[in-house]
Amino acid sequence: MEAIISIITDYLKGKETDYALMINGAWGSGKTYFIKNTLKPNIERVECPIQKDNDKKNTYKQIFVSLYGVASIEEIKERVFYAINPFYKWLEIASNKIVSATEVIPALGSGLKNVLSCNNKEKEKIRNAITNYADKVLFFDDLERIDKTKIDIQSILGYINSLTEHNHYKIIVVTNDEVLGDDYKQFKEKTIRFSYHYFPKLSDIFDSICEKYEENNQYKIFLNKQKQFILDIISAGKCNNIRTLIFITDVYKKIFEQINGDYSNEINQDLLLPFTLISIEAKNGHIKEELKDALQSINSLSFMDFLHNHEQNENKQCTPEEEYKQELNTKYDRFKSDRSIQFYDELFELIYDGYVSPNNWESVITNLRNEYKSKIETEEIKLAKQIINWTQIPDADFSSVVDKVKSNVSENKYHVSDLLRIYAAFIQIEAMNIEGFTLSDDENDTFKESINVSMKDMPYQNLLHIQLPRWYENDISEAATKYNDLRQYALEINEKHKKETESSKRHSVLYMINNSENEQFRSFFADFNNKSLLVEIPSKDIITAISSANAEIKQFFLWGLSTFFPENLINPSQNDLDYLKGINSELNDFLNKQTARKPSLANLFRIQNYLNVVITKYKSILKIQ
Repeated sequence: MEAIISIITDYLKGKETDYALMINGAWGSGKTYFIKNTLKPNIERVECPIQKDNDKKNTYKQIFVSLYGVASIEEIKERVFYAINPFYKWLEIASNKIVSATEVIPALGSGLKNVLSCNNKEKEKIRNAITNYADKVLFFDDLERIDKTKIDIQSILGYINSLTEHNHYKIIVVTNDEVLGDDYKQFKEKTIRFSYHYFPKLSDIFDSICEKYEENNQYKIFLNKQKQFILDIISAGKCNNIRTLIFITDVYKKIFEQINGDYSNEINQDLLLPFTLISIEAKNGHIKEELKDALQSINSLSFMDFLHNHEQNENKQCTPEEEYKQELNTKYDRFKSDRSIQFYDELFELIYDGYVSPNNWESVITNLRNEYKSKIETEEIKLAKQIINWTQIPDADFSSVVDKVKSNVSENKYHVSDLLRIYAAFIQIEAMNIEGFTLSDDENDTFKESINVSMKDMPYQNLLHIQLPRWYENDISEAATKYNDLRQYALEINEKHKKETESSKRHSVLYMINNSENEQFRSFFADFNNKSLLVEIPSKDIITAISSANAEIKQFFLWGLSTFFPENLINPSQNDLDYLKGINSELNDFLNKQTARKPSLANLFRIQNYLNVVITKYKSILKIQ
């Protein structure tokens, strides 16, 4: 950066230079950010060699002009003129309005009209007469984004050359020359003397970003503490895009503001890593659902290096999806510790869609806080961490650690996620035949029994499939089969808890309706996660209950439908439509049986009207007749 500042300073001090300079860099590398935040204040200190009549020191004024979409030299001239004289843009707009007004209001007078309605050539003469670029630095940005169907690079560079060679104007071109063709290279040398390739120093940019927060701002303190961690992840992701860094620091603030209380530091650390990682890959253009699937491979327990079929797997042809998963593992493997990186759906929603329900955030944070509470650093947990990272255990301690962990497993001292990671480590040790280690059938059953005990009183965990590490999906070895069987066993127990929980909740919804628990029913619809529970209640049951409910329950049901199935939903699913049609059919049957329109039916007719509108709109979006 010092080099370009020095080159530009010398350039500006010269009185009759006849060339331009260039700042070249990839899209998103922060060229504009560098110019406006670092270069601009330095230029403002350079004295212009062309002095005005007064005794005051004359410094350069900086004019920024984008060439994005320009189709002619005249258009460039116009953009430059209005950038230097913004007042005339507004004057011209006002003039056009006044000229138009004289057509319909003769009282304004033809003389005024003649003064204001200059043709384009006359306007250009006026502009040239009042324009002086001698004490200005013109930045021409986006050279690579001109309208190449109407004007070529040669013409643009020729115009810039005429300004520098004949008028000695100071011009700095800003571009990404990697996307410019050979025609650019042929004519560049005549116009551009020095071309500086800009590589952003993200560490400096990071400090500059933090400056916008007040000194004692808690988020600024957090960012400064996490600076190296964030930069390490960005470096591992081979990202050099300043916009991505700004996105990460700006958007994570929304998460930071949701977290307080116990284990705040640990929770932030757990969320910052996957948030940063997802942001990097998302900004590289990966589709949300594909990225979700690919990132789960980072948590795969791949011990193929230790298995006999490693060479065979290496020589196997990979699909693009498999190659991308391998690339992700290579880039981010060093950030895995003794626990999985948890890629919550809420992180994807925030990064791709910009919004997550506060209730959903609260659920994630509560889940993490409870996890930390259950994992206070006991002796058992320390031993589990040792066995999970077993290659670091001193040889003399190895057998003792293994025996102690086995004993703790049989005494049910571990959480299900710890049990699976311990089991995976034991499989790895067994596959490598370390000290003749084997897992007997009884010991395999002990892990199942311990998982049963661990999950016995545990409610359904909707994120358990994310928290439990997965084995590398293409590994078909015996070890992989054994691990996946145990993982599936835990997930089946969790699924059983889900059915029990949902059955209980479904009954509780009908109970709320039938017993006029108005506030509880309203609260049910305030949590979007309850949508899945609502749609599993048979349509006939819900309409039977609603039709006999009080007015407030009916109103809350209408409000709930508009929350879970909004009229302006962009991408409704076929399941959404099917549910609404089922509800509407049951409601129509009920209303058709009524012999009179009583006041108590009014809210049911409102629900019917809303359903008809939403069903019609969803059909239109899904292109269903």
